[in-house]
Amino acid sequence: MYPDPAGGGGQVPFCQYFAAWWTTTQTFSGTKLNAAPYNQIKPKKPLNPAGWVGYMFPSHNNLWRSELILLDKPVNNAKSKLWQKMEPSSLRDMNLICKGQYASEKRKGLNSCIKILRQVLGLWTYNVAKSAVLKTQADRIGDALDFFDTNMPTIQPSGAKYQKMGLKAEWDQFIKIRTDAVIQKHTKFLDDYSDMLSKHVNSLKSNASPKQIQREQKLSIAIALRPTWTNPFP
Repeated sequence: MYPDPAGGGGQVPFCQYFAAWWTTTQTFSGTKLNAAPYNQIKPKKPLNPAGWVGYMFPSHNNLWRSELILLDKPVNNAKSKLWQKMEPSSLRDMNLICKGQYASEKRKGLNSCIKILRQVLGLWTYNVAKSAVLKTQADRIGDALDFFDTNMPTIQPSGAKYQKMGLKAEWDQFIKIRTDAVIQKHTKFLDDYSDMLSKHVNSLKSNASPKQIQREQKLSIAIALRPTWTNPFP
């Protein structure tokens, strides 16, 4: 619990306390904050503390535009699903198409299974290649949380006493746990369905086309030899 920002000596829960201090209608320009990187960037309008933290994510309108990466739509969709604690593709569909069955008119057996696994493998390669960028972004968010958490009494002085919330430590723990979960789910998806596909293609013998067999073999090797993805958060 936290001291009631309205005064009176009462206590309020985390969300109410955060809303009162961080999502306030009082906003600040980078010049007023007078600290890097906030005084080096100019949002279209002044922001409250929560808005400033959100502004640390890369966009076309700030210093970190170069961190934006354009991915193919299916790969980007898989990426979004994984980070939202979802599977990169429907497990029901994968359990059908990786056995050569139809999941829908758009997902017709082995070729669809190979295509989806290639997309998810591509996402794995992207995540490994951009792991340092993810670390940089997450650290920037953590630094912003710590800046406002530490300097809140100076930034927006009021009659109420601000109690530091330790949000950077909370964020650091969250991003580490979430990244561990993404790596684990991503690993299981690739390994499980690559194995299922290989077993099914081998069981077909002469009924699988030479092209399908070759594509599956190349994919299986690529998945087995994919680069190691290490969580960049200690």
